[in-house]
Amino acid sequence: EVSSLLRALAHPGRLLILGYLLERPKTVSELQELSELSQSQLSQFLGRMKMEGLVSAERSGKFITYSVADPRIAELIASLQKIFC
Repeated sequence: EVSSLLRALAHPGRLLILGYLLERPKTVSELQELSELSQSQLSQFLGRMKMEGLVSAERSGKFITYSVADPRIAELIASLQKIFC
């Protein structure tokens, strides 16, 4: 389980997205502004991260808000930020 999780996190774009989601849930537009990733790249990352259980999505009207799916992942990302940022 741990090696699968670490493999899923092993991309700078995914780590960046999860770092931004630690603050609070965000829409794709907010994440795109912060990360400067293209919309298609961001959508691919979020789709795969959702499938892997890293993020969860909640629809509110025409917007989808993403958040970190598991508090253990949030704790891990926060620790990585504390150590490396």
